[in-house]
Amino acid sequence: MATKWLPKSVKEFILKKTLKGNYVFCPCCQNNLVTFFPYGTVARSNAYCPICSSLERHRLTWLFLEQENLLQSKNSKEGKLKVLHVAPEPALFRRLIELDKKNIIDYTPCDKFEEGYQYPKITKNYDLTALPEKDNSFDLVLCSHVLEHIPDDTKALEEIYRVLKPNGKAILLVPLDQKLEKTYEDWSLTSPEERLKAFGQTDHVRMYGTDFDAKIKNVGFEVEQFSSKNFNSEQQFKYGLLDEDILFCATK
Repeated sequence: MATKWLPKSVKEFILKKTLKGNYVFCPCCQNNLVTFFPYGTVARSNAYCPICSSLERHRLTWLFLEQENLLQSKNSKEGKLKVLHVAPEPALFRRLIELDKKNIIDYTPCDKFEEGYQYPKITKNYDLTALPEKDNSFDLVLCSHVLEHIPDDTKALEEIYRVLKPNGKAILLVPLDQKLEKTYEDWSLTSPEERLKAFGQTDHVRMYGTDFDAKIKNVGFEVEQFSSKNFNSEQQFKYGLLDEDILFCATK
């Protein structure tokens, strides 16, 4: 049955009914499914949620937010939790905008607008290296797979630190090669083909190594790591998590 012209809500209803099962669970959209779909240039199995479009790193992020109760108003001394979400992923955006509408959080999604892309109406056009926000403004910043696009990633981290309130937290994820002790950069590589070969994507400017932890600390943060290793093998499969993904929780 062709679903191309059906409303989004109807498509989701059909997918939920068709794929309903008890093998995997998406914490982002709260659906039990038969399977997650393959995804990626080199396809990863058990990766893509067909209901909300979450990938492994998005599910890891939501699991961490839930486990640490980071979206609770008690984490803000000024009432509603103020959340800045950089380059908002659809699966997380949908959950966070629901919390905003329920007056649980004060949600600010932002991105650096580029031609040819569409952004939700409430998204603000921000440059992460020059945020137009006051010091000590946010309780929580979410920034996943953004820093590898930014030439001056240290400045971006400093800006995140600046706009966070004392004891505020930044949830940071980047593509990271755990075999690399030192982050690899080569500014002579400028063509899409060269960057794809060196960094894994045409618009990336580096491949992070295990020194990313130290880079965050050098800005002034305290850092803890969270990954699929926090779950047993059955849970890793159930939630569709990836061994390579590491979440860095940076506290000001």
